[in-house]
Amino acid sequence: MIFCNMVVGVAELAGLGKTGKLFSRTFGLYMLTTFIASIEGLIFVSIFQGLFTDAVPKATKGDLEVALKCPGGGFVSLSTDTEGMLCEAGNNGDPFSNQTFDMMDLNSVLVTNRLEGRTISETIASIFESLVPENIFNACVTPDILSVITFAIFFGCMIAKIDLKGERNYVMLFMDQLNVLLMDMVKYVIGFAPGGIFFMIAGAIANSDDFVDLLKNVGVLVMTVVLGLLFHVGFSLCSIFFCLTRRNPFQWLQKNTNQIFFAFSSASSAATLPITLDSIAATGEVPTSVRRFVCSLGATINMDGSGIYFPCAVVFMAYMSGNSAAITSGALTTLAIVSTLG
Repeated sequence: MIFCNMVVGVAELAGLGKTGKLFSRTFGLYMLTTFIASIEGLIFVSIFQGLFTDAVPKATKGDLEVALKCPGGGFVSLSTDTEGMLCEAGNNGDPFSNQTFDMMDLNSVLVTNRLEGRTISETIASIFESLVPENIFNACVTPDILSVITFAIFFGCMIAKIDLKGERNYVMLFMDQLNVLLMDMVKYVIGFAPGGIFFMIAGAIANSDDFVDLLKNVGVLVMTVVLGLLFHVGFSLCSIFFCLTRRNPFQWLQKNTNQIFFAFSSASSAATLPITLDSIAATGEVPTSVRRFVCSLGATINMDGSGIYFPCAVVFMAYMSGNSAAITSGALTTLAIVSTLG
């Protein structure tokens, strides 16, 4: 859906010769607002950090113990007399202490949740590398949004340069109709979103080991994020809007309340995109080509909410796992940079 919407928007703008100018301005504004949001997230989580409850770290599990069964029954045992190995009967089917051995995973075959450490430079480099897809179909399935956006912009510009020789642009027509179809499908699925969100939250609460601490820390997390979002929208974005347009920002917000509430409840810019396009179209103030391009780009790279949420979420998870000592000013600063870059 985002790919089709972006392709159509870029092709229409390329036909008017406005793609480069609009992209540079839009991209710069999105990076600015996301960086501001990241700083606000750090400020708010620093203010309310003391309200989190530090959970008791769970006991560390010991080494992996194994027992080796013999073909004729019993278990391989360590003989104290011969200092060798032999097969002996166990204790009613269970091994004795001299029949259990500690296993060392020397080549990490059994490790399934290990994350490789990455420096800031490696993280930034990977972001720029993802701008150029090795396989566009794999990028759409993964999904690698930056790769999809890069290809969509290039594809849309090429569509606008097709020599039609007086005929209709059937590629453009196909992408436009496919975009309408996908939009309608998303709108239909959105109707099931409230029930899905309810069951996801219920499942997370049911699987919690310490419900009281979880509920308290979740309350602090929600309060911190909501206050940060309200400040960002009510002050930062409204100030930027007023400086650029010299208009009342709250009148514009009043016209676009539908997508604001849906985005807040679904936490998905992509799912909110159809509602955003419809609400902005209803104002009659933004051309269709500009609306498609700016909103599609914003749904993927304008991560203001993530910039506020990520620092708060990391502090929340650190306290819930009993690792609050790991929350340092350097760690939060690094998180702000990574949140800005996506």
